[in-house]
Amino acid sequence: MPISVINDKELDGTPVLDHPSEVARDMKIPMTDWVSMDEPAVRLIEVNENAPDSSGFRRYQRIIVVRKDEFAEYSEDLGPAGNYTANEIVLPGGYKDPETKRIFAEETVGSLKDIARDMRFGIIDTHAPAEAELMADRQHVWDDFYQKIEQKFWAERGKTHSGPTLTRSSK
Repeated sequence: MPISVINDKELDGTPVLDHPSEVARDMKIPMTDWVSMDEPAVRLIEVNENAPDSSGFRRYQRIIVVRKDEFAEYSEDLGPAGNYTANEIVLPGGYKDPETKRIFAEETVGSLKDIARDMRFGIIDTHAPAEAELMADRQHVWDDFYQKIEQKFWAERGKTHSGPTLTRSSK
């Protein structure tokens, strides 16, 4: 059940985009200096950007919230980017219905912040399934490679190798 709904409209002449992770990327959205943890949110991102005073790169968390059927963006400085080893994070908190052109915010600020924190500190390992699959594929390739080398080695000596025993090939 959606928490909040926004009708399709234009902000500063720019239409609302088709995917919530694109919301605000190309639009000017009013900034806010506070958010409530139970407020509906359509996106959270964490990015490393140069500080406004050019003092170095810092990690920023930006959240697009829904207030009175309008978007508002909240930004928080999380500190020096060097303190973070996690990749930048993009979390959609809702979606745009292609038929009705309405945006449904299904997450809250608090739930998106919790997910981002868990991803940042490795509690949610976003790469583990893909890396495990890749490693299994690599291991399979290497096993096949070494098996072929071993078969060639024994074939050159007139023997076959299957399991723990060696047998003479009949040539």
